[in-house]
Amino acid sequence: MSTIIKFKKLSAAAIIPTKAHIDDLGLDLYSSEDVVISGLSNRLINTGIVCEFPLFIGGILKDRSSIASKQRLYVKAGVIDSSYRGEIRILLENPDAIPKTIKAVTKIAQMVLVKAEEVNIDETTEMNNTERSKK
Repeated sequence: MSTIIKFKKLSAAAIIPTKAHIDDLGLDLYSSEDVVISGLSNRLINTGIVCEFPLFIGGILKDRSSIASKQRLYVKAGVIDSSYRGEIRILLENPDAIPKTIKAVTKIAQMVLVKAEEVNIDETTEMNNTERSKK
Protein backbone atom coordinates (compact mmCIF):
# COMPACT_ATOMS: atom_id res chain seq x y z
CA MET A 1 0.00 0.00 0.00
CA SER A 2 1.41 3.40 -0.94
CA THR A 3 1.38 6.57 1.12
CA ILE A 4 -0.88 9.40 -0.07
CA ILE A 5 0.37 12.97 0.27
CA LYS A 6 -2.01 15.73 -0.74
CA PHE A 7 -0.66 18.82 -2.50
CA LYS A 8 -2.51 22.05 -3.22
CA LYS A 9 -1.43 24.76 -5.67
CA LEU A 10 -1.45 28.33 -4.36
CA SER A 11 -0.94 29.82 -7.81
CA ALA A 12 -1.40 28.86 -11.44
CA ALA A 13 2.40 28.90 -11.88
CA ALA A 14 2.92 26.23 -9.22
CA ILE A 15 3.87 22.66 -10.14
CA ILE A 16 2.96 19.71 -7.94
CA PRO A 17 6.11 17.73 -6.95
CA THR A 18 7.15 14.97 -9.34
CA LYS A 19 9.37 11.91 -9.51
CA ALA A 20 11.29 11.30 -12.72
CA HIS A 21 11.52 7.58 -11.91
CA ILE A 22 9.38 5.37 -9.70
CA ASP A 23 12.39 4.41 -7.57
CA ASP A 24 13.67 7.99 -7.01
CA LEU A 25 14.18 8.72 -3.34
CA GLY A 26 13.12 12.38 -3.47
CA LEU A 27 10.25 14.35 -4.91
CA ASP A 28 11.36 17.20 -7.19
CA LEU A 29 10.21 20.67 -6.07
CA TYR A 30 9.87 23.57 -8.50
CA SER A 31 10.21 27.34 -8.28
CA SER A 32 6.89 29.09 -8.90
CA GLU A 33 8.53 32.39 -9.86
CA ASP A 34 11.53 33.94 -11.57
CA VAL A 35 14.04 35.09 -8.94
CA VAL A 36 17.57 36.42 -8.69
CA ILE A 37 19.71 35.31 -5.77
CA SER A 38 22.27 38.01 -5.08
CA GLY A 39 25.90 37.05 -4.67
CA LEU A 40 27.01 35.82 -1.25
CA SER A 41 23.44 35.64 0.02
CA ASN A 42 20.45 33.42 0.75
CA ARG A 43 16.94 33.74 -0.63
CA LEU A 44 13.63 32.03 0.06
CA ILE A 45 12.13 30.67 -3.15
CA ASN A 46 8.38 30.11 -3.38
CA THR A 47 7.11 26.79 -4.68
CA GLY A 48 3.46 27.85 -4.69
CA ILE A 49 2.36 24.62 -3.00
CA VAL A 50 1.21 23.38 0.38
CA CYS A 51 1.06 19.75 1.42
CA GLU A 52 -0.78 17.50 3.82
CA PHE A 53 1.24 14.58 5.10
CA PRO A 54 -0.22 11.63 6.97
CA LEU A 55 0.51 11.61 10.72
CA PHE A 56 4.16 10.75 11.46
CA ILE A 57 5.29 11.36 7.85
CA GLY A 58 7.34 14.45 7.02
CA GLY A 59 9.86 15.73 4.53
CA ILE A 60 13.51 16.73 4.52
CA LEU A 61 14.48 19.33 1.90
CA LYS A 62 17.74 18.52 0.15
CA ASP A 63 19.92 19.83 -2.70
CA ARG A 64 19.22 18.71 -6.23
CA SER A 65 22.55 17.52 -7.55
CA SER A 66 22.16 19.39 -10.86
CA ILE A 67 21.50 22.76 -9.18
CA ALA A 68 24.28 22.20 -6.63
CA SER A 69 26.92 21.04 -9.11
CA LYS A 70 26.11 23.24 -12.11
CA GLN A 71 24.89 26.47 -10.49
CA ARG A 72 26.42 26.13 -7.01
CA LEU A 73 23.12 26.80 -5.24
CA TYR A 74 22.52 24.92 -1.99
CA VAL A 75 19.48 24.21 0.19
CA LYS A 76 20.13 25.66 3.64
CA ALA A 77 17.11 24.61 5.69
CA GLY A 78 14.34 22.19 5.57
CA VAL A 79 12.38 19.95 7.85
CA ILE A 80 8.68 19.82 7.09
CA ASP A 81 6.61 18.30 9.89
CA SER A 82 3.37 16.43 9.23
CA SER A 83 1.25 19.21 10.78
CA TYR A 84 2.79 22.08 8.76
CA ARG A 85 0.31 23.60 6.29
CA GLY A 86 2.16 26.69 5.09
CA GLU A 87 3.71 27.17 1.68
CA ILE A 88 6.80 25.09 1.07
CA ARG A 89 9.58 27.59 0.49
CA ILE A 90 13.17 26.69 -0.29
CA LEU A 91 16.05 28.63 1.26
CA LEU A 92 18.84 28.63 -1.34
CA GLU A 93 22.37 29.84 -0.67
CA ASN A 94 24.51 31.43 -3.37
CA PRO A 95 28.10 31.26 -2.07
CA ASP A 96 29.50 33.00 -5.16
CA ALA A 97 29.85 36.76 -5.67
CA ILE A 98 27.92 36.58 -8.95
CA PRO A 99 24.09 36.77 -8.82
CA LYS A 100 22.26 33.64 -10.00
CA THR A 101 18.88 33.52 -11.77
CA ILE A 102 16.23 30.87 -11.19
CA LYS A 103 13.40 30.70 -13.69
CA ALA A 104 9.86 29.65 -12.78
CA VAL A 105 9.23 25.90 -13.19
CA THR A 106 12.90 25.08 -12.49
CA LYS A 107 13.53 22.07 -10.27
CA ILE A 108 15.24 23.68 -7.28
CA ALA A 109 15.24 21.06 -4.51
CA GLN A 110 14.06 17.63 -3.58
CA MET A 111 11.97 16.48 -0.66
CA VAL A 112 12.86 13.13 0.87
CA LEU A 113 10.02 11.59 2.86
CA VAL A 114 10.74 10.32 6.36
CA LYS A 115 8.70 8.47 8.93
CA ALA A 116 8.83 9.82 12.46
CA GLU A 117 8.53 7.47 15.40
CA GLU A 118 6.45 8.31 18.42
CA VAL A 119 8.93 8.53 21.30
CA ASN A 120 8.87 9.13 25.02
CA ILE A 121 11.59 11.43 26.36
CA ASP A 122 13.08 10.31 29.67
CA GLU A 123 15.71 12.29 31.55
CA THR A 124 18.24 10.13 33.36
CA THR A 125 21.45 10.46 35.32
CA GLU A 126 22.94 7.15 34.13
CA MET A 127 23.67 5.85 30.63
CA ASN A 128 24.77 2.43 29.41
CA ASN A 129 28.38 2.30 28.20
CA THR A 130 29.31 1.24 24.68
CA GLU A 131 32.56 0.96 22.79
CA ARG A 132 32.08 4.60 21.76
CA SER A 133 31.45 5.90 25.28
CA LYS A 134 33.63 8.83 26.31
CA LYS A 135 36.29 7.61 28.73
